[in-house]
Amino acid sequence: MYGNRKQICHQLNKLFIGDEPLAVLFWTEASIAEACGQFDPTPEEAIAVLQAVGNIPYERYQAEGVDPARFPEFLSAHRETLTKKVAVPEAWLRVLIDHAGNDIQLQTEMAWQSGIATPFSITRSEYQLNGLKALLGPEPATTEDEN
Repeated sequence: MYGNRKQICHQLNKLFIGDEPLAVLFWTEASIAEACGQFDPTPEEAIAVLQAVGNIPYERYQAEGVDPARFPEFLSAHRETLTKKVAVPEAWLRVLIDHAGNDIQLQTEMAWQSGIATPFSITRSEYQLNGLKALLGPEPATTEDEN
């Protein structure tokens, strides 16, 4: 189970009768961070691992238990989801870059016309877009037949 104390107590009340004997083990953000200490997890990462542990299916938990040695594996899986890479056709990406560039230009012009400085979020987006353009390199040359 994963949740705060109130949520977990509610779940326990739904699953078990009042006088049924139970053994309850608790993991906290701090205990997860300690178990993953050599990987220096952030508080957000520790919470993500805590959630992964709490969401282990009951049948699997009963059969295998919860081994703290696996917590770094959960941390690694969480970090991979944050840096997931996907394949996109270059032509599609170039179209998206063009649209994003047009939007950034429009927002910059609107700020200028309003007499305000370009917002940092727009400047940051432009910087990120330029980085993406640099990764793609120059546009392929087109032939007369394609035009």
